[in-house]
Amino acid sequence: MQTHLLVREYPRALALRPTVLEEAPSGVLVFEEYQGSDTRAITKLYPPSEFEDAQWRILNSRPVFGCLGLITVQSGNARYDDLDDPASWDDEWDQPNNSTIQHPCAQLQKLFSVGNFYFTPDFDLTKTVQARTSVASLGAHSFDEHFLWNQFLISGLLDFRSKLDRKSQMNLDRGGFLVFAIRGYVGTETVDLDNERYELSVISKLSCQRAGTRFNSRGIDDNGHVANFVETETILYSDRICYGFTQIRGSVPVFWEQQGMQLVQHKIQISRGPGATQPAVKRHFDELLDRYHGVSNINLLSQKETSAGESVLSHAFNTAVQQLNYGQDLVRMVNFDLHAECRGGNYDNVAILMRDIRDSIEEYGFFLMDTEDNLIICTQKGVFRTNCMDCLDRTNLVQNEISRKALLNFLQ
Repeated sequence: MQTHLLVREYPRALALRPTVLEEAPSGVLVFEEYQGSDTRAITKLYPPSEFEDAQWRILNSRPVFGCLGLITVQSGNARYDDLDDPASWDDEWDQPNNSTIQHPCAQLQKLFSVGNFYFTPDFDLTKTVQARTSVASLGAHSFDEHFLWNQFLISGLLDFRSKLDRKSQMNLDRGGFLVFAIRGYVGTETVDLDNERYELSVISKLSCQRAGTRFNSRGIDDNGHVANFVETETILYSDRICYGFTQIRGSVPVFWEQQGMQLVQHKIQISRGPGATQPAVKRHFDELLDRYHGVSNINLLSQKETSAGESVLSHAFNTAVQQLNYGQDLVRMVNFDLHAECRGGNYDNVAILMRDIRDSIEEYGFFLMDTEDNLIICTQKGVFRTNCMDCLDRTNLVQNEISRKALLNFLQ
């Protein structure tokens, strides 16, 4: 729901008000100073009848779609002891363009403007279609914390909501004031199949549990979270049905790193032995089994020694999975040296891998719902966890083939 952003000059306050109050009697969400503090704000929800429009003016001509959360602004007290005065030695400092004071939220604005954050007021983007149909997901804000990137920002507002009575909670939810953001990619195309129109969507969500840049965040942590963990869902939707198929990718779940700053041939180093690694590996796969019920690992690393040491990492991965002793019905391991099998750009050889995992694709199935009768026809019973070293090009290629095969199974 679209809202207007309003400002009151004194006492200073901001407000989110539905564009048309009569059509959405959800109330007005107001942010006021906290006991005279200029660094914190308190939140109040006013019924429409108690909101005095005359004291407020519209701050932004364009409507907004809610609030990402609250921040605590650093105190404005100045420090001089350890600062040089550029004006005393730099002639350019007197130029007007160098005297601009940066907005306190400039870094946040820069982060959220990079183009890979998404939200929707219509449903919970942090969860798959299948997860949203479960009984545990029926709450208004039962989001998946793995993929909620503004979790820290919005936690104060969720705490505020939890203290409201039931009617006020419903009014707050109806207003759509709270925004839940994921990071990744969302794309939708319209396709025609057998004279019927469908929406084909891909939603990829990057986990915020172990985020970091490519060479600075590798492997697993003690909580069982891995770097570059991404959940990708392919959705086919029409007026009759909703199809969903989910895959995941993530860094090899052992403790490893790459030393040095050169862009080529970072040597892989295993930083913790098998015994010390296993508790984290168990946490990782226990959580995956709880979420997806079955896991088939598709390991695309080199099986032969290379200058980067991929085979060492591959061996550590296989050892960790074997020591779980979970059995093939729960956790499977498929090794496919993509560089060796597809040498010379012969990517048709990926068909060899697809034959090896064909039975698992059919066994895991997909999610399917009759949208006319709101009836779940079948659910996905397992997930493919694909990795190479960076979980990029090789992983993209294989995940595309798996997704295509699952979709063909449904269409046929």
